[in-house]
Amino acid sequence: MSRFQLQWFTTELIQIFSIQNRIRCRPVSYSASAILLIPSKGHELLLRAFGAIEQRHPTLRCEIIGDGPERARLTALGAQLGPAQKISFLGRKTRTQVADAMRRCMVFALPSHYEGLGCVYLEAMSAGKPVIACRGQGIEEIIQHGTNGFLIDPGDVHRLGTTLSTLLADPQLREYTGRHARRTILQSLTLAHQAKRLEQIYRGSLT
Repeated sequence: MSRFQLQWFTTELIQIFSIQNRIRCRPVSYSASAILLIPSKGHELLLRAFGAIEQRHPTLRCEIIGDGPERARLTALGAQLGPAQKISFLGRKTRTQVADAMRRCMVFALPSHYEGLGCVYLEAMSAGKPVIACRGQGIEEIIQHGTNGFLIDPGDVHRLGTTLSTLLADPQLREYTGRHARRTILQSLTLAHQAKRLEQIYRGSLT
């Protein structure tokens, strides 16, 4: 996948929710979420899920990249839910830095309860990452639960936590899901596919 194609899926303001294993020399368990920090995007749910599983994964770390009107409240919530050294709010990053973070991450989670398609899901899938999203959103048309991603009910912090925990503990499941996620993008959702669809629409309008 080209750098241009990856950036084509990237929104202007990105947040990364990450869970990192600090024992190994490189991240082993790293989960990401990308979108503007507003209530409908579900970052509070992510933090609560992290708080619920961090004791079962004592070497994990949560990092959020980006900014938005919810940042102060989420920062305060994070301080309540986990040790300060495990939850970091890093502010805005460049698109290149965000793309690098997406390639490094192990799991992508965006439990938004008000979302169209959500191009950031496609970015994560194109990078071969397992995706966790909510049912009832546009991405449900693309994610096949348990094959190329996972779906939870909106607001279900327990299911989000258990799904994250399962993926973090099972590298084979992450590899299987990520491989099918990337295949989904390459088969029908690349920039070339979108250009072809636009061409067909334009040609159809001329007939």
